[in-house]
Amino acid sequence: PQEKQAQVERIRRDYDDVRTRTAAEYAAAAGSFPGGINAFLRQLALLEREKRADLAAVLSPAELDTLELAESNAGQTVRRALAGSGATEAQVRAVFRLEREFQDRFALVFDLTPAALLERQRVRDEYDGKIVALLDPMDALAWLTARDGDQGLMNDWVRQRGLPPAAALELWRIKSDFVVRRLELKSAKSVPPTALGDLIDPKRDDVGLQLDEARLPKRVRVKQSPSSL
Repeated sequence: PQEKQAQVERIRRDYDDVRTRTAAEYAAAAGSFPGGINAFLRQLALLEREKRADLAAVLSPAELDTLELAESNAGQTVRRALAGSGATEAQVRAVFRLEREFQDRFALVFDLTPAALLERQRVRDEYDGKIVALLDPMDALAWLTARDGDQGLMNDWVRQRGLPPAAALELWRIKSDFVVRRLELKSAKSVPPTALGDLIDPKRDDVGLQLDEARLPKRVRVKQSPSSL
């Protein structure tokens, strides 16, 4: 209806004006903005929450999803990641709702301490696991690759050896476990000097990820030595 569209446009315009003024104030402050960059980003995140609440009062849940799929950060992230994939529109929307939940959870979190990064990584892995479960293997790999360039390298490694997509997904899980363990050690109050080194087998030369072939399913296990990569 034209009346509803007019309300949506008015909400957009009002929040765009506020966002523009806030950005101008931050730029004019030249480093003296109260609270610095974190306070500025927090204001923008709060504006987005208020904007969504106002739009939700006008639109149905399905209409709001359609709008945010096109305009929100979460929606654009999902559209870019799954563009050209075989994901159905229903799958895209399901992924979008999960990604929106994740982004909402951390929109106002700017803590970069090891403990905070560990929590974020654990939640990221949890949500990615849910998304992977929603999609076909190749589409799941498209999602993971859009988020992490290293996944693209692992996909190429698997493809060159004629292995199925399940192998690339297993490598993602191995890397995720490694990253979480490293953050656990960094966030611990007392870490033995050799603890981080113990995560890596010195006899292997793929120490960046420690992609242990022993964890791959037997049907996709690789016998090549790491030196052949």
